[in-house]
Amino acid sequence: MHLTSTCMSRSSSNASASTETTPPPPDTDPLEGLEGEPIHQYTGIRKLKDRVNSQSIALMKGRTNRQFLIFRGITKDDLAEIDSKRVSIGRQIRISHYADDNLLIIKLMPLTKHERAHLTLFLKIRDQLVAMGLSDETLAPAGATRLTSRTRSSKEGDSGYLPPSREHETDWPTIVLESELSEWLPRLRHDAKMVASQLWR
Repeated sequence: MHLTSTCMSRSSSNASASTETTPPPPDTDPLEGLEGEPIHQYTGIRKLKDRVNSQSIALMKGRTNRQFLIFRGITKDDLAEIDSKRVSIGRQIRISHYADDNLLIIKLMPLTKHERAHLTLFLKIRDQLVAMGLSDETLAPAGATRLTSRTRSSKEGDSGYLPPSREHETDWPTIVLESELSEWLPRLRHDAKMVASQLWR
């Protein structure tokens, strides 16, 4: 079973609305929901790539339900190098980086059903917008946008969407969708809180 969570930014609300809003949730432990998972010391892109490939294959073949890899010792410079080699490491991954801890968490998304969960949810959201009389182009896709928080952590959602009027590359998405295996519900809740706090502006 796959679970999907939705995060919506404050900026997506009508400016004239009088509904009260709540402050973003406090920062949480970056390893919340991943307790007991092995943590690997980063020794270079080659070893990281090997681990991504082997665990992705195991996930695809049903030999494991471990959807996450955790690496320590990754600086912002290391992250930039990893980004430059992203295609060779694997397209179907999502990255979270915690600069203060030099911690990198990779979420594996190797199966079609991983992607289908969050994309199907967006289609349902779009159908509801149309039912409300809005255009089916009210929200444009922003892909797996990387969001950076005030606490120097960054995270890629599984898919993000924003109005076409927010046309600058630096504009944050209005809605971010997160999809994970049901075994990782605590992590999904952590990711939803983290993205919500980053979208809050």
